[in-house]
Amino acid sequence: MIDKKWIQEGLVADEAIKEFCEWAMKHPQDAETFNAFAWQAAVHGTALESAETYASRAEGLARDMSLRASILDTRAEVVYKLQRPFESVDLEKQAMGFIDSVKDKKLFKELQAQLAKFEAAAQAEGRGMQPPAGQTNGTTAGGDPAQQNGHPAPTPDPTTTKYETLEIKPAGH
Repeated sequence: MIDKKWIQEGLVADEAIKEFCEWAMKHPQDAETFNAFAWQAAVHGTALESAETYASRAEGLARDMSLRASILDTRAEVVYKLQRPFESVDLEKQAMGFIDSVKDKKLFKELQAQLAKFEAAAQAEGRGMQPPAGQTNGTTAGGDPAQQNGHPAPTPDPTTTKYETLEIKPAGH
């Protein structure tokens, strides 16, 4: 299994992604772990294409409404980091629709804060303004033109044993 310290320190590498893919093939129904991987990748701005794949998989597995809301929040954060703020707004609104704002007050407040961040980025992009720090228009944080306009580079397929090489860099490099 991926060493959490690798992710926490932004040291996720090809080997860690490979290990997670192998783990995922053995535990294909574990929505919480797929979501945790995606969230950590988003927080550290690394392996975002893989994170999007795993967050989507987690969403399809979630049966609990609160978990589904958390997973949608994760997907929203991932696509926000992939420079797709309008999509992140839509996902966050969906997440908010799955929870009771009174019963799940803490989660609801967290989602509201996330939504405000995503709406600000979408508004800035819509007006042609500079996006918030850490984002660029039309490219991923690394500025790779091959990953422009929501067309990411190939990612590992969690349903096979084939692995494609990903260039993984710690956030900020």
